[in-house]
Amino acid sequence: MRSPLIVELMGVASGTLRGKSAVRPYWEKGLTAYPSLQLELHCVLIGVDAIALYYRSTPKSRMVAEVLRFGDDGKIVCRSALYA
Repeated sequence: MRSPLIVELMGVASGTLRGKSAVRPYWEKGLTAYPSLQLELHCVLIGVDAIALYYRSTPKSRMVAEVLRFGDDGKIVCRSALYA
């Protein structure tokens, strides 16, 4: 998982977390920090082994693109978030 918010919330300079045990605390901290989080979906782009979600994230009201790449088993193997 890659995101600038990993740097902000977790203090991980690379912005990258690997594995469920590393990602879980990130989501816990993020949902605690933004309890009124709402997403306004604008577009879904579909690729061969990936999708991209383009949405507005509130309360900071910024545009976000998330790319989710899937493995052969259909599970997400990589997620990258890009913020405007």
